[in-house]
Amino acid sequence: MTVGEKISKRRKEFNWTQRELSEKLKVSDKTISSWERSRTYPDIDMLIQLSDTLNFSLDELLREDYKMVKEIDEAIKEKELFKKIRRLIIISCIFILLFLVLNSVWLGWRNYRDGLRYKVAWEEDVILDEKLYGGIHSSYHKEANGLQVGLKSYSTKESTNYLHFDTFPLSVVVQNDKSKTLDIETDKKFVFFDGKGHKVSFDQELSPMSGKNKDQDMSKDEQILFMKENQGDIKKFMSAGLPIYEELNK
Repeated sequence: MTVGEKISKRRKEFNWTQRELSEKLKVSDKTISSWERSRTYPDIDMLIQLSDTLNFSLDELLREDYKMVKEIDEAIKEKELFKKIRRLIIISCIFILLFLVLNSVWLGWRNYRDGLRYKVAWEEDVILDEKLYGGIHSSYHKEANGLQVGLKSYSTKESTNYLHFDTFPLSVVVQNDKSKTLDIETDKKFVFFDGKGHKVSFDQELSPMSGKNKDQDMSKDEQILFMKENQGDIKKFMSAGLPIYEELNK
């Protein structure tokens, strides 16, 4: 006996019309007729309601109707598949949204970093000293206190790696016509070159941190002596370059 036949038989045992049963289940009487003729089948939720209303166990209701059991099994599988597909779509949409947000943030950061170098009004193009910098061409230089102050390192839209949020400061180089050079790498680290192969790194208090005498490391005494001998130039270079460094990185 099919599910439809069992519904019809039990309905008649209760002396209910199709309309009366449909009102109890809140469906149309045409739906009841379709079930009883096995043209369609109730879904799982409706089977539970039928079981309660007609005083059937689900086992009694479904037993012998192999076609109905097969359709229910397929419906369950389709429902599970739909859930998996929906979950996959939701996860994909979340990842796409996160990517779009991250990409927008990166584009904004890249444009911000690219625009930092324009905070200073640079002068016409100059070429850095060939001995020290190999004739590197830079468009970002200006004269200050009789010295050339230039932008040594910076990011452009083209040079910024995708989704890379660089935070390093824009370093500045100060140079005179005697090849003496001051690199302002950060506001706490400076490197002075005397144009003769000697250089010393020091902090803003002019305390030496390390030094090189061509290819040899300087001793602490040598570093202190170097700083004393070049103290005037160092202060002049710092007064020319530090305001520009601070303007670029504030």
